[in-house]
Amino acid sequence: GSEMCIRDRNTASREIELILEFMPSFLIRLDPEKNILRWNRGAQVLFGITAETMLGRRLDAYPLPWSGQEVNQAVDACMATGRVLSLHDQRFTHPDGKPGLMDLTLNTIPDEAGQTVGVLILGREVTHLRQLESQLLQAQKLEAIGQLAAGIAHEINTPAQFVGDNAQFLRKSFAELETVLDGFQEMLSAAGQGAVPAYLVKRVETVLREVDVEFLRQEMPLALEQVQDGIGRIS
Repeated sequence: GSEMCIRDRNTASREIELILEFMPSFLIRLDPEKNILRWNRGAQVLFGITAETMLGRRLDAYPLPWSGQEVNQAVDACMATGRVLSLHDQRFTHPDGKPGLMDLTLNTIPDEAGQTVGVLILGREVTHLRQLESQLLQAQKLEAIGQLAAGIAHEINTPAQFVGDNAQFLRKSFAELETVLDGFQEMLSAAGQGAVPAYLVKRVETVLREVDVEFLRQEMPLALEQVQDGIGRIS
């Protein structure tokens, strides 16, 4: 029974080691003097530095490609207060020289007596996530601009349609008035020659009835006012 219990504990310990080593985030464990006791595979990949290089070194003694001063201050604050600390959007440099961003969470490790025996630094790269967020924000801005443009277009199109309808009415009305003016011109020419034929007077009277000049005299000034009002709205 005791051997089985030992085997179970060993199996569980190996599983935990595998999880810590191959977890998608990077994990760095420090002792109270900031010596590095764990540097998992995630840290090796992200920083391009092997565990053999980092284990046993002080965190603040090796030039890591991140904001070392901020991280070290956070480690000191974490050990001093025992609180969980988070650092967001920390700049760092990839092994290929490209800039990136990472989020860090720092937590103290207590022993059975509650004394701090180290600090865990858990981190993940958020470069791609921030790029997606930026693209989403840009898309939202463009959508807002599109909605604004649609609103402006509506505010312009409505009075423009109003102006167009009245302009069409005025054009048609003027064409009708031209027939009346032509009749008056013929009567004026006839009067100049000494007499206006009765058929000409009758024809002009007929045109006046068909055109409804009185209606046009009332409506055309109103249409002109409405055109002016529509242009004012557009302006």
